[in-house]
Amino acid sequence: MDYDLLFDNYGIKSVSPTDVEKGAYVLDINQERALRAAGYQPSRGGGRNSATVSFLRPTKGGLTMLIGSFYLSLRQVVGRPPEPRIGREAIHWMSPNDEVLIGNIGSNVYIGSTTDLSLLSDSASEAALRKRAGKAKGKPKTVQRTVTEFVRDPFVVAAALRRADGVCEVPGCSHTLFVRETGALYLEVHHIVPLGEGGDDTILNVAAICPACHREQHFGTLQSVRRDALLEHVRKLEAKKK
Repeated sequence: MDYDLLFDNYGIKSVSPTDVEKGAYVLDINQERALRAAGYQPSRGGGRNSATVSFLRPTKGGLTMLIGSFYLSLRQVVGRPPEPRIGREAIHWMSPNDEVLIGNIGSNVYIGSTTDLSLLSDSASEAALRKRAGKAKGKPKTVQRTVTEFVRDPFVVAAALRRADGVCEVPGCSHTLFVRETGALYLEVHHIVPLGEGGDDTILNVAAICPACHREQHFGTLQSVRRDALLEHVRKLEAKKK
């Protein structure tokens, strides 16, 4: 199976001897993106104030819950940016050269070696996959978590919806909008440069777009090209309002 079909975001990285020796696994950019997309924001410097992440580790026996820290390690070398890491609580099972996947499905974060996830590959038999799926419990596990969220300005949201006037603001969109119970056409207000990447919560950085285009903005190909094109389009729309 293509992991792109299963996870919203994911990254795969080989475990280094240093990751194991220090008990601090260095995330690659895609793994860090998955944690942030799930709603987790790293602390700075580690220690007791580290952000806490609830990881789910899929194995042949079921899902194991792992709790781990998520932080930006401050570097001693001048000019080197902080390094995103997760702590030993979540990585005690790793060995050097393991290929580790970290991905998210919504707000859930999954961690495991590609060996753990081998039943998800196209080479695994459907019977074996269904046998493992049959071990899922009827009632899912629950976790308590503290998440840092951005407080969005409702007036920015309202202004974007008013500007769109029931039409997806992605140029050339041909998707049919569905109607809400209120009778209004449904659009989602999207931050073009994500808030987690330093984007502003302003009318110049939001677009009211249909659900299909919204998913494509986040997970489609050529994301940077789509982002730049939508930013330029919104600037033109706003220029006409002046």
